[in-house]
Amino acid sequence: MNNSSIYYPINYVAVVPFPEDDIKLIILINQIISAVSIFSCLLVIIMYWFFKEIRNFIIELSIWLCICYSLYNITAFFPYENEKSENQVWCGIQSFMIAMFQNSCWIWSCIIGYSCFISAVKKNHIENNKNVYRIFFVLLATVIPAALASV
Repeated sequence: MNNSSIYYPINYVAVVPFPEDDIKLIILINQIISAVSIFSCLLVIIMYWFFKEIRNFIIELSIWLCICYSLYNITAFFPYENEKSENQVWCGIQSFMIAMFQNSCWIWSCIIGYSCFISAVKKNHIENNKNVYRIFFVLLATVIPAALASV
C-alpha cells in the first residue's frame, strides 16, 4: 500500500471535525463577505433605479445578475446548528438556493457576455428585440438552474 494514498471502504464518509470556534469564525467571515456583496448589489440596483439615463438592456441584465447574487448571499445568514435533526429544513432550503442561484449567476454572466458581443456585432439588435430577449433570458436563467437544483 502506498503511504500517500488513503483507501476507504465503500460507503465510508471521512469527517474532519473542526473545533466550534473555527466553525464560528468561518461562518462569521462568510457572513461579512456576503454582507459586503449584498450591499454592493443593492448599490447597483439603487443606482439603476434612480439614474434613468444609464438604463439600457445590458444594464438591466446586470440588475438581474445582482438580484441572483443577493439571493445567493442571503443563504450565508441562515441558521447553522451542528445537529443534523435541528437543521434539516434550513439546510434543504439553503442547499436548493445555493445550487439554483449559483448556477443562475453564471448563466446571467454568460448572457451578459453574449449580449455585449451581439450589441457590438449587430448595432441595436438587442435593443430592438429586447422584449423577446428579456423573456427568453429570464426563463433560461431561472428554469434551468431550478431544474438542476431540484435534482
